[in-house]
Amino acid sequence: FPTRPPPFDVQGISDDVLIDFTPELKAEAKEILSKYRTGPLYTPPVLMTDELNGTIQMPGWGGGANWWGAAVDPETGMLYVPSFTSPIVVGLTAPDAARSNFKYIRGRSPGSFRLAGPRGLPLTKPPYGRITAYDLTKGEIAWQRAHGDGIRQQIIDAGIPDPGPVGSSSSTGPLLTKTLLFFGQGSRTSRGGAEQSANTAVLNAFDKKTGERIHSTPLPERPSGTPMSYSVGDTQYIAMAWSGSGRSGLMSLALP
Repeated sequence: FPTRPPPFDVQGISDDVLIDFTPELKAEAKEILSKYRTGPLYTPPVLMTDELNGTIQMPGWGGGANWWGAAVDPETGMLYVPSFTSPIVVGLTAPDAARSNFKYIRGRSPGSFRLAGPRGLPLTKPPYGRITAYDLTKGEIAWQRAHGDGIRQQIIDAGIPDPGPVGSSSSTGPLLTKTLLFFGQGSRTSRGGAEQSANTAVLNAFDKKTGERIHSTPLPERPSGTPMSYSVGDTQYIAMAWSGSGRSGLMSLALP
């Protein structure tokens, strides 16, 4: 049970992290939450009953840092971690005796393992995708930013004032340089309601000291792999894998 540095994503679920753009949304989210067992990280699955649909786990099996990895700067002692929040439902049920002699197996909650919130919005408040910068010399978070607009337009369309970027699940791992932090981003399947609202694909460049996005370059395909950089002669390239519509490949960018 790590106690330092602070976590980069939401761990466990409670009323404190529920969506709260309006009092009505918060009340609807609490009603949804009442149908599940809740608690901190490592809250075990519960036996599913007519009263309880299972246990909510955060940030979920597809959330957190996932497989993209992080980037560390040995010169400054900074660590950069991309992550996103994707609550899931887990529960136990008695198996078919003809197929298993286990007392309990994992059961399927009504609807899906994925957990949606009120009115098609996420159950929790943003950010849904973020970049966290740690100062490892202090064991503290130096800055944290929502990564991408995410469902920003969907929230506006619901009659809620523009919340600004709320973060998207569509991210690659980081590419770190002397001054910049690069991430690929593009539309992908929704996870817990945190789907990017526009069908876009970009390569974002951030100031690694502040987290400010300083440039965004459109990409012809959705990036699916962490960017890498290399030089040929006097030209420096940034390359990454892409995938979509049953196809995949590599793309590389360079200054003219």
